[in-house]
Amino acid sequence: MKANNPPRVALEECAPNVFIVHDIRVRPFLHGEGDYTGNRFVLTSWRRDGLFARIRDRGLEVASLDAQIAALPTLPPAPPLAATPRWHVIGHADERWSYYDAPSRTIIPCTVRDQQSRAVVAITPGWLVRRRRGRGGGEWYRTMVQGSDTIQLTHIDQDAAVLCGLAQAATYVHAPLPLTPQSAGVVVLRTPVLPHPYIQCANRWATSDRDGITWHVPVAHLHWMQHLLARLSIVIATVPKGDSNA
Repeated sequence: MKANNPPRVALEECAPNVFIVHDIRVRPFLHGEGDYTGNRFVLTSWRRDGLFARIRDRGLEVASLDAQIAALPTLPPAPPLAATPRWHVIGHADERWSYYDAPSRTIIPCTVRDQQSRAVVAITPGWLVRRRRGRGGGEWYRTMVQGSDTIQLTHIDQDAAVLCGLAQAATYVHAPLPLTPQSAGVVVLRTPVLPHPYIQCANRWATSDRDGITWHVPVAHLHWMQHLLARLSIVIATVPKGDSNA
């Protein structure tokens, strides 16, 4: 028995109203709706939702920006935190340990101290922790209680760790992220660390720094950023007065 394969994307939105045509069967639907050059289509008509509906009714997949946001990974259950921290021995002198701090949604260095001539870090079981050596990106671990006084470290990839950290952060109350006017019709937004699929998606309508934390977002496209961050229980402040129509 053949496995069910997901439908091939026929039309993919790579920027607001700009599409890559992956399947020529969508071409008849695009006539009169915009400009078509090579495998690029620019939507200029107001019939956006109707166009997508007609294409999907024929069994063809449209990866609109809204659909791409809806397909992003959701928050997992928040790992529970223990009441008190435990001490973990640092294996090498050049190791640097940090943890995802849910109340601030930032990555913070762990507390280090000497204990019986050994360097140890304080880790609360349930934290997502990162170990770095040198200038590398580091390795992430989920932490759990082990025995009466030690900690179990389970390797986890960075995106899964960030999602778990954001799930813990969602159990706290956070103020909306502020928006700062940058230029006509553009605002600056600083976000917590985001999983890479979220960064890649948001870069289709906004531009970010290398770390995907500081974003320059056209006000006209801010609703996509709001929807994307809402999946992570992150709220954006309202558009500053005077920029809503820019």
